[in-house]
Amino acid sequence: MPKRKYEKLVVPDKYKRVKEKNDETGRWVWKKRTGPFCSPESVDESAPGTSEEDTAPPVPMFPADEEQPHSIAEEKSKRSYSYKKKQRFNKWENNKADLLTVRTEMLAPSQFTCSVCSKHVLHVIRCLDCGSNAYFCRDHLKEYHRFSPLHCPEIWKGQVFLPFQLQPDEFPVLVRATHTSCSTQRNTLVSAVNVNGMSCPVWVQFCDCESESATLLRHNLWPASPQSPRVAFHLHLMDWYRALLLECRVPVKGFVDAIASKLDMFRQMNSREVTQLYRALVTDACDHFMHHCYQLDRLDHIDPTVDDGTACPACFEVERPIYSFDGNMGLVRKASSGKGSETPHHQGLYFMDQHKVDEFIGASNTCSKRDGEECSNFRAGNCSRSKSRTEKLDETGVFGAACRHEFPKLFLNLKHGERLSYPVHLLKSLQAEHPQKQLVIMYDIACLLASHMKKSHGPLTADKVKFVLPIFHSFGHKMICQLEYAPRRTPGIGLTDGETLERLWSYLRKFSTITKQMTTERRVDLLTAALLHYAERLRKNLATYLAQKQLKANATCTSNEKALKDLRKGMTEDQISQLRQAEYESCHRKQLAIESRGWKDNYSLLLFDYFREVERSQGNLDHTGGPRNLDKLCAKLILVESRHGFERWTKEGDLYKQGVEAAVLRKREQLMEKMRTLAAERRFNLAKIPDSKGQNIWKKINGNVTGLTRRLQKAVDEYNIFAAVPAPADSVLRQLVTLEQISSSQGILCASSSRVIELEDTLDRAQEELVLLSSEYKAAHNFYSDKHTKLTALKDDLRSTLQCSVEYISGCQALLTRHLWECEIRMRDLETTSASVCKDSLTIHPKPVLQILSGATQVLDGCDQVLDQITEDEKEDLLDLIQEGIDSDSDTDEELSEIDDDMVY
Repeated sequence: MPKRKYEKLVVPDKYKRVKEKNDETGRWVWKKRTGPFCSPESVDESAPGTSEEDTAPPVPMFPADEEQPHSIAEEKSKRSYSYKKKQRFNKWENNKADLLTVRTEMLAPSQFTCSVCSKHVLHVIRCLDCGSNAYFCRDHLKEYHRFSPLHCPEIWKGQVFLPFQLQPDEFPVLVRATHTSCSTQRNTLVSAVNVNGMSCPVWVQFCDCESESATLLRHNLWPASPQSPRVAFHLHLMDWYRALLLECRVPVKGFVDAIASKLDMFRQMNSREVTQLYRALVTDACDHFMHHCYQLDRLDHIDPTVDDGTACPACFEVERPIYSFDGNMGLVRKASSGKGSETPHHQGLYFMDQHKVDEFIGASNTCSKRDGEECSNFRAGNCSRSKSRTEKLDETGVFGAACRHEFPKLFLNLKHGERLSYPVHLLKSLQAEHPQKQLVIMYDIACLLASHMKKSHGPLTADKVKFVLPIFHSFGHKMICQLEYAPRRTPGIGLTDGETLERLWSYLRKFSTITKQMTTERRVDLLTAALLHYAERLRKNLATYLAQKQLKANATCTSNEKALKDLRKGMTEDQISQLRQAEYESCHRKQLAIESRGWKDNYSLLLFDYFREVERSQGNLDHTGGPRNLDKLCAKLILVESRHGFERWTKEGDLYKQGVEAAVLRKREQLMEKMRTLAAERRFNLAKIPDSKGQNIWKKINGNVTGLTRRLQKAVDEYNIFAAVPAPADSVLRQLVTLEQISSSQGILCASSSRVIELEDTLDRAQEELVLLSSEYKAAHNFYSDKHTKLTALKDDLRSTLQCSVEYISGCQALLTRHLWECEIRMRDLETTSASVCKDSLTIHPKPVLQILSGATQVLDGCDQVLDQITEDEKEDLLDLIQEGIDSDSDTDEELSEIDDDMVY
């Protein structure tokens, strides 16, 4: 419907603002005029031209029979989140009384008749698990709960509902339907905990044909012990525990406490029952249940080579794998937790063999003294600073690797701090897995790791491994490291930030309160289960994840192209290359070495400081610390003089003048180079501030600039101290310098030039990201297509390869069908997202399972319509036919021939 057009009304200035009272604060505020007419309060009657005689009648903007529309401000306020939230809150407030009334009425019975026989019952029994109107007499309760023994009925006692429980001889018996005739059958009373956490006693029929644990599992009950279990838990309850553990990191104690607090006062468990439930769950029953779920999901009993759940679909057949390394010092394990003697269920799945890791760490020597000029003094990688924090910890953390799509790859336990030996061992394992490929390793101290690998493994490592700094941690490194190892300066990795493990640690770190008290194998199993859950969650959202990356790369290309167009202003590629070379040279200035007159230069500078301190002490009586400084300098001078056997030089002597002039000249040359290096690094960081405003990284960059400014000013002050010393007339070192002069000196790029280089590199990486994402879409699609092919072949050959019962083969086929359906859903998501965000769409893969399931749904809907049209006798004949069972297609045709053709169709 087209918008109504109105004539524009020119309102005088004195009518454009209205003074109104805010109902919430009680203050009078001036607001802009929102309506076409002025309120009476805003008209100054004393002003000329505002009386009734002088004021012209307002010109109506709308017809008299039409309602005036709301103002733009009112329309916007009604569409705002706060307005909708307030409206929703008011609706809840209006419903609270009704909800409270209904909940109170539910505490009493709504009827006193049995829902089955319509018999009037004074002490009626209600079962809310069966439905809201499920009321029974005692006989029909027993009859209808033969197959629902874990329901919790309650009986009306005249004033209140109380939990109802049958007599022991009336307890339902769980029987295996297909195995009724056996001479070893026996009934055993088992305490079954239902999904609500309440214990329900039931009789279970066991026999010697299979274990009691297997029999309980047939009835959807998980045994608390492997042999002669007398306590069992409903599978839904165990699924809830598994989900709460992996998603919310709820320990067993918290889970049991939550169950106990959920029960009402009549079903409340005492402390003894809570303890018994906790002891039944805290044993290895939960661990074995989680491993049982993993085996079922990953087809361990059919073909474990199909998919173990650890592979990243987007890295399938990738030419240049990209991995991030990092350590987490929060996942510790106390030495008092004991040492288990068992092997973890998930041995070798994610965590490496700890015995081999310990042997490698013990044999390696990474504690050699490092060059202090390489980079900042990081704790990671330094043996002297990365020792164990306490002897009470058996394992001080976890070190691991993840691909660029955040999928976990390999992990190991730390016994010390984050030494270089751990990433070296992890790197060797990855190289053994990809012997013919070049790896890209992103690590917080990639500069130190690269230097160590070159020293210990030779230059061949550079051809096989490319080391890169993560984007956030790169700002803590020097400029020379950022130019060589920064992710935006490294070609071929796209917009990979290298911080994937930081996001993984945010999920995994919350397990620390549980794992610190576990044995070694149980800790590995729990962390592996968490990593598998994390990877499965990523698989489900992989199509959306790649689409978001695609949109981000497109937005980066658009914004950087526009910014570069404004900044370059006719700059050629040769000029940009010259800027890059100048940037490289500005941070590769080497400190000038002092010549062989080392002790004479040091003595001259000490003597210069001594004479300067004497003058300051004589000229300023309030000079604090003067005598103490003089004593220190005098002691150093005496030490040098006694060592070399000469008397102290006088201030007016030629030896002092010549010595101090040469020493100061070399000192100022060194300081000048130092100041230029600091100024270049400061400019380099200043160029990054515009992109980082409004983000947390801005604080890091701003801190770097502040620290560099402080160091530069200190160097300038030290340089200017030697201004009184004579220097050659043609030397530029004789003048005083300032911070501004150093920052704008020749060879130091301005912020705009550094900004051009930064934008151009980011644009190149964004274009590479688009190419990488296009190949990753295809890789993920090929991964699921290959898996679909394997599952289809496995399903077709199932009857010939397995010599088992018909039920087992049918169950395997149903399980394989679920996996096929999952593969087709993932392929469909990838095809849909790639068609919407990528230029090159994927090849549509056939999806037979989805077609069969959708067709089966339509057939079932048609069957429901036909069943509504047939008579009751025909329905009974059809049900009898189904219950008898049909073994062959020929028998089926003979039996169905007697029924109406329309009904059969």
